[in-house]
Amino acid sequence: MAQEGDHVNPGTGAAEPHRTDDVPMPTLTPFPVQAGDPSTRKACRMNRNRPNGCGGPAATPLKRCVSEELARYFDALEGEQPCDLHKMVIGETEQALLQFVLEHTGGNQSRAAQLLGLNRGTLRKKLNYYGIDR
Repeated sequence: MAQEGDHVNPGTGAAEPHRTDDVPMPTLTPFPVQAGDPSTRKACRMNRNRPNGCGGPAATPLKRCVSEELARYFDALEGEQPCDLHKMVIGETEQALLQFVLEHTGGNQSRAAQLLGLNRGTLRKKLNYYGIDR
């Protein structure tokens, strides 16, 4: 009896299991690195050497800045529990990042998206979400 995925031989009517051994496997070739490819730049190499791109437990200037601001924020709360802390920190950080990179690129969204490692459509969506003038 034929099961899902089986091939029925039209000559005999018998069910045959689906064969994949006669299907050629694609040959994967490495993506060529172009001269000036951003992945060869110092900044990209530095990010690749960091676990998960975050630099591990060592405090970078950016981590120290965020930690100091969070300490001030918690002090200002005077013991009250924060609400949606992750959303707030990511939103504030992302908004500042987007604004800085747009200014750095002179408002060129294609270049900004490339620097951020985002699709240009995703960048436009984020700019709209944060109300950042393009």
